[in-house]
Amino acid sequence: MAQTVPAQGEAAPGFAPTHGITLAFTVDAAQAGERVDRFLSTCPGAPSRSRIKGLIEGGHLLCNGVVLREPAMPVKPGMVVVLALPAAAPAPPQGAAMEWSIR
Repeated sequence: MAQTVPAQGEAAPGFAPTHGITLAFTVDAAQAGERVDRFLSTCPGAPSRSRIKGLIEGGHLLCNGVVLREPAMPVKPGMVVVLALPAAAPAPPQGAAMEWSIR
C-alpha cells in the first residue's frame, strides 16, 4: 500500500515544491469513501491529521496527478495519493536577553 520516494520537485501545476520526502499511497477498496486527510493519517510515515490538513490546503497533495486542496474530499479505490512533506527548517538557537540581579 505505501511507498516512500524522494522528492522530484514540481510534479504538476500548482503543486507545492518540496525538498523533503514524498509519500505515495494507493487507496484500497476497504478505504474508499474516507476523507483524504483521514486516509493519509492512517498511512505509515504520515504526520498528524492536523498537519496533513495544513499540507493539503498549502498545495502539497496530488490525487491521480491533480493538485487537491480540499481535506474532506473522499478517496476512491485505486486512487493514487501523493503527499509532499517539506524538509524541516533548521531552528538555530536564539538567546534571550535576561535581567540579572546580583546582591
